Amino acid sequence: MTEEKTYGGMRFLVLFLAGLSFVDLAVMLVVIVLHAGWPGTVSAAVVNPLFYILAAGSCSSVVAGIFWLLLRYPKHRMTLLLLLMITTGIFLAHFYTINNPAAYTPYSLSGGVGQTVHDDRITLSSTLSGADLGITVQDSGGDAIGSLALSVGNVSLSDSALSSTPSVSAPLMPGAQVTGNWTVHTFSSTQITVSYVDMSCYDVSKQVQGCVMDEIYYVPAAQALLSGEKCAAGQDNCNIEHPFLSKAVIAAGIAIFGNNAFGWRFFEVVLGTLSIPVLFGICWSLTRDAKISLFAAYLLAFETLFFIHSSMAVIDVQSIFFALLAFLVYLADIRIWKLDRVTLAAVLLGVSALCKETAIFMVAFLLFYNLLFGTGGKNARALSTLKMLIIVGVVFAAGLQLYVSLFGAGGLTTFVDDIRYILSYGSGLKMTPTSQGWSVWGSGAPYITPFNWVTYYSAVGYFVTRIIGSYTYVSIGYWGITNFFEVWLTYIWAPYVVYLAYKLWASRAAVAGAVADLTSAVSIDTPSFRLARFALLWFVFCYFPYIALYYYGRITYPYYILPAIPAISIGCAYLLTRKWFFQEVAYVLLAGVFLWFFLYYPDKSFLPGQLRAILGH
Repeated sequence: MTEEKTYGGMRFLVLFLAGLSFVDLAVMLVVIVLHAGWPGTVSAAVVNPLFYILAAGSCSSVVAGIFWLLLRYPKHRMTLLLLLMITTGIFLAHFYTINNPAAYTPYSLSGGVGQTVHDDRITLSSTLSGADLGITVQDSGGDAIGSLALSVGNVSLSDSALSSTPSVSAPLMPGAQVTGNWTVHTFSSTQITVSYVDMSCYDVSKQVQGCVMDEIYYVPAAQALLSGEKCAAGQDNCNIEHPFLSKAVIAAGIAIFGNNAFGWRFFEVVLGTLSIPVLFGICWSLTRDAKISLFAAYLLAFETLFFIHSSMAVIDVQSIFFALLAFLVYLADIRIWKLDRVTLAAVLLGVSALCKETAIFMVAFLLFYNLLFGTGGKNARALSTLKMLIIVGVVFAAGLQLYVSLFGAGGLTTFVDDIRYILSYGSGLKMTPTSQGWSVWGSGAPYITPFNWVTYYSAVGYFVTRIIGSYTYVSIGYWGITNFFEVWLTYIWAPYVVYLAYKLWASRAAVAGAVADLTSAVSIDTPSFRLARFALLWFVFCYFPYIALYYYGRITYPYYILPAIPAISIGCAYLLTRKWFFQEVAYVLLAGVFLWFFLYYPDKSFLPGQLRAILGH
């Protein structure tokens, strides 16, 4: 009998490169924070070589990992290639939209001296009296205007003569104007040209950058980190109602790629895309079942709400990614040096909580799961659960303390102050008769509640622009809505798993030695069932607390279901791969998942306008 090859050396290389990438990312975030605290001492330029190391290490680990998996599991090469195709396709789909909407779009407008001309954004007027040239530029559109420059022919006019110089950091607001006067003795041309950028991703009411949904809160917070701004409770642009790490991730993108849409969203795209193979790894670790693992990865990849939140500079997906890594480390029993799976998973969960405090529900889930289904006896499980809780708490408290020590102002001096403010802010988001969040049908009551998350609600427009002509269609549309082909299947797989869990419990509770009961228990307690049970508990801990918060009177937004979406993907995959489930129906449902995703894909400019008008979204 030949011994199965494990290719341990290549596996070590993959883990080493992945670990190096993770450490490099951690160092990069530390540099960002230290630069923000001491900009004169720590240079942000250090981030650039660290990024090249991160890119080389992570890409090498992915390539090496693919080759290792193909060698290690030759019978599953087609599955692995399909996973690679899905992941790569989603990555490219993200990059197709990453600059839409763009932070800055360059334009120019020309007109003759003494004339008034305009486009959809600005109005240019000029007067000439002898050698005295007067120019007025008014923002006559709805967006802010930055990087304004004037020229006559090929001769640039000095911006020092302007009453103010619109820039990206201090743009011209709608309705405002700037004027200037120059002495021009000779004209090489009678054409005046104004060059400028339209800042469509600038909130003129708050006077901050950001575009899609809550980017107007998190992009300024990332910029505040980079500038070293000191933050007190309730201070604008600091966003201390949430922990800082997700915003540090956004800040790292800005430091590397610049203060633009690509920089804001880059790491969100990367972490959201990497969540797909990580979820595959979670399923594989428990089941060694290629089909259920691939189905789960596919369902997460084409889940509309998860894709949209992975496409913009907000803070949910960072938290989910690190929690997924924690679950993978725990289930795959990954160890590094003397650090066991409990320690590593706890550290990752602490990092997840530093990205967003709602990770507490994922922390509670893994604690509960380890207490019930971890390795060892009751005492061993209790001790490992306590160990996990303590490590998560230490990582979370230490991270918050680092932040407040560097950036705290006013009464914000300890991590306890930050936690107190986070809790008070969250509890203050109470529903009122006229303010209960978003509406089910898009405008007016009734409002979207946690019950609608798993029934139906109209897609919420995060950022939608329409082209109006002979027919109207959506040019760019970021829609906040889950993939209901997946969500509605929860009404089947969740009760089914509860039923199997009850049967398993009843079989084990029966009289010892009863052959029928033992046979029943063995037939139920399969690896795929244990995965489904894992997903069910995950879903319960990340969904039902919001029902309680809703009855408490807390505003609950539909995207709060995001941490439960990977669990829903696993549950659906479990259902669709059962022998009793018609496989023809399963593949029809998978096709429906993709069509729903396509319907709500943000930018379908590759389609004819008439077809886009028919699709509606």
